[in-house]
Amino acid sequence: MARLTRPFGDRVVRLGVTGLSRAGKTVFITSLVANLMDRGRMPQLVAAADGTITATWLQPQPDDTVPRFAFEENLARLTAAAPAWPEGTRRISALRLSLRLRGRGLWGALAGDRMLHLDIVDYPGEWLLDLALMEMDFTGWSARALARAPDRPGGADYLAVLAGTDASAPLDEGVAQELARAFAAHLAAGPGALADLQEVMGQVLQAFRVGRPGWLARAMGARRVDRLLFAATKADHLHHSQHPALTALVEGLLRGARDRADLAGAETAALSIAALRTTVEEAVSHQGRMVDMVRGRLPGGGQAAFHPGAVPADPRALIGAGLTGADWPGLAFQSPDFAPAPLTLRPGEGPPHIRLDKAAEFLLGDVLA
Repeated sequence: MARLTRPFGDRVVRLGVTGLSRAGKTVFITSLVANLMDRGRMPQLVAAADGTITATWLQPQPDDTVPRFAFEENLARLTAAAPAWPEGTRRISALRLSLRLRGRGLWGALAGDRMLHLDIVDYPGEWLLDLALMEMDFTGWSARALARAPDRPGGADYLAVLAGTDASAPLDEGVAQELARAFAAHLAAGPGALADLQEVMGQVLQAFRVGRPGWLARAMGARRVDRLLFAATKADHLHHSQHPALTALVEGLLRGARDRADLAGAETAALSIAALRTTVEEAVSHQGRMVDMVRGRLPGGGQAAFHPGAVPADPRALIGAGLTGADWPGLAFQSPDFAPAPLTLRPGEGPPHIRLDKAAEFLLGDVLA
């Protein structure tokens, strides 16, 4: 999160949200804005709990060259009678939310209410990955991708399709689509995918200027990233007892990037969150013991309960397997793609979530105080 601080007048804070495809960026922004406007589910956001935030409203875009984030359309899809996921991020967009804040203490009472403008920017993470190509040509990138393929689940299938393709033949759209499907399939699972995620997130963070600028730079409008939240999204697909292990896995994956950010002066944190909770938890007796389950609505209709498996308490085993190409030890994990559940929201309530208020407190708590 980078801040633009004005010495006089209203304060403007910029919150950048990025991540890879299907990470939940659009839902995160939609739910965050909805829960800042209706704060009944935000007890861990201190400024919401103690009444410092007295009003919030959406403002016109401060920059007409950046498309507006489709907040109203996305929220309507999530809260419809037959709810559906909104379209994912395809281009950069932004939204300004203004907050009226009550002053705290004697000085705050004398100064009166103040205004904070929150500019939320949705960055397609896939765009940031292209920055790595600035340091290599397409031939070099292709050689690296092909060298990794044999160790991946589905890699042999992709290489077989590639071997049966005449690269010198005229372009055939069907053949190109088959190659693209096979290539995408061999990236979606296994230890190698975890290693890719670790490398990719490091590349994404290199695209930002991390660290807190000095007071003079801030006064002159310099923008740097001074807080980074590494969020494991869709935590509602796991029972809450697995969330600490999921958070530890994220911390382990991003240890190098997090250390660099800390060294540059940025504050960092890792959380397991669900910007929109789609499941409920239950326990089922199985072979004489109770098994933790999550139940949710399936995309095709109907309800289903799953025990997705356990995330290892020590993430080093998973991370080490990802780096060496070894099999994951003792891990059997699976989870369906749950659909959003129909919502009944009482006045003053935003959409249900997991730790979205804690995430907001880390990112915004000090500027709202």
